[in-house]
Amino acid sequence: MSDCLTHDAEYLLDSMYSVYLARRKNGVSADDAGRFGDCEDLQALCVPEWPVDDINAAALSLCRKGLLSAGFGDNAVSACRITDDGIAYMEQRFARNVDKLLHRLAELRGILWP
Repeated sequence: MSDCLTHDAEYLLDSMYSVYLARRKNGVSADDAGRFGDCEDLQALCVPEWPVDDINAAALSLCRKGLLSAGFGDNAVSACRITDDGIAYMEQRFARNVDKLLHRLAELRGILWP
């Protein structure tokens, strides 16, 4: 299922999970910490350097894999949130180890923007 993610989809999910962990650390409920809104919200919170169309494409890919859920309007993601499967997948990958997560984000950044 999630072992076949594009680099873009993986980077977006890693970035979202990093925000999720920061929110949880600050006392935000798990439900609220996993909510991200629409593509513009994702851009502001996670990937400010990405165009909205790329965010939408990566988010749609993650939705198809069951790692995100979202509403859709005008072919765009809205009301996006990390699913329980998405959180479990990330916990298995990084075991809430933020340093390991940040290292992987840096690796992906090097691949996506050499």
